[in-house]
Amino acid sequence: MILDKKKMSKSVKGIISLIFAIGLLYFFFGGGMEKQVANDMQKIENQVALDSERQYEIAKKKREYNGCLCACRTCCGGLPAG
Repeated sequence: MILDKKKMSKSVKGIISLIFAIGLLYFFFGGGMEKQVANDMQKIENQVALDSERQYEIAKKKREYNGCLCACRTCCGGLPAG
């Protein structure tokens, strides 16, 4: 009877380990990691845009906005000059 419990315990551990290994393989090779990275990058880009808008509004209120006239608009965070 004790031997049967040990065999069953090993079987359960083996099955759980196999399921865990398959999950890891899917995450790293099945696209799960790429999806997570894409979501994180989108959050970062959104936060940068919000921060740029806040900084623009602060500078506008203080009348310290330098009116960047670059054609690419990247140095101003995508905001128009003015």
